[in-house]
Amino acid sequence: MRQREAAAAQCCSRFHPEREGPLRRRGVHERVCKVWGEAESSGLPGNTEERQTAERRVRDRLPEDASARLVSLRGLRCSVCGMKLRLAPLNVPLERRLQTAAALQWVFSFLVLAQVCLSAFMLLLLSDWWILAVLYAAWLWLDGDTPTSGGRRSDWMRSWRVWEFFRDYFPLRLLKTVDLDPKKNYIFGFHPHGLVSSSKSSLSHLLSRPGGGNVAVIALGGAAESLEARPGALKLQILNRKGFIKLALKHGAQLVPVFSFGENELFDQMENPSGSPLRRLQNRLQSIMGVALPLFHARGVFQYSFGLMPYRKPINTVVGEPIPLVRNPSPSSEDIEGLHQTYLQSLTHLFEQNKEKYGLDEHQHLTFI
Repeated sequence: MRQREAAAAQCCSRFHPEREGPLRRRGVHERVCKVWGEAESSGLPGNTEERQTAERRVRDRLPEDASARLVSLRGLRCSVCGMKLRLAPLNVPLERRLQTAAALQWVFSFLVLAQVCLSAFMLLLLSDWWILAVLYAAWLWLDGDTPTSGGRRSDWMRSWRVWEFFRDYFPLRLLKTVDLDPKKNYIFGFHPHGLVSSSKSSLSHLLSRPGGGNVAVIALGGAAESLEARPGALKLQILNRKGFIKLALKHGAQLVPVFSFGENELFDQMENPSGSPLRRLQNRLQSIMGVALPLFHARGVFQYSFGLMPYRKPINTVVGEPIPLVRNPSPSSEDIEGLHQTYLQSLTHLFEQNKEKYGLDEHQHLTFI
């Protein structure tokens, strides 16, 4: 009994406070630690049938979301504490496998698809089929304005099941607070952080379309805010971001604050406090290339200990109320500053009104930098 209690105490002592969440609040973490202590003190090897039978019995005693976090085959470990390699269970339903595959294709597309396509283009250019590469390059040159003039919408591609599996991987939910007038244009200010970029010309083209019903989504934090993105982070780079205010006034597009609760919980990031050598290097590379290089990590495909796959954390994206404004083709500095302060107040209100619904504590607040 003492050995079992000692093992459970060791597990609890290594619990990371920054990863407290639903498991901790519901007391599931303590139950996982207790089970881990029982397994460690049983003396059964991890690769025996008896140990696996004991593990199955343990899973039956835990809630589904906790039992899925226990490591199979090599002894039980508490995934919250991060002890040893946490392998994914073998008996995962097919639907969850497909969700993981959908998330994997997104990670591949985001990180290496461009490099793969460039390499394929160069190999084609140096082969006997070089004429195909030349024709493709000519088409890119002739078609260069398409991405900034609306692109090519494909309802067929939008209907692919892969996007539904990707949505359900986390899962993702989009929640509106009010109905929007389809006869008007809108600029959605998306928070937190920004790994998505957009050009001013493409936004202007979208907001200039007659008839309304268009929405331009801008990740306002930009590259700098992505370097602050980590679980629990609530710092928003917005005090000096006023270009979107001027754009809204010039086109008469209403501003809508949007906050995505859980967005920063998807990845961990290497510690890079302001002034550290790593942060200075990242800032330098950002000034040269125009994009940030956050060193993020999370889980893998077949294990939960490390990798570049995002964590399965729920994301609740809440769309706030639109801020009414009057079109002003030549806004003054006072006009821009006044609307900027109104936007900050509206964003703060949206966050404070919804934070406790989605797992944040009352004392947690946004910090604008």
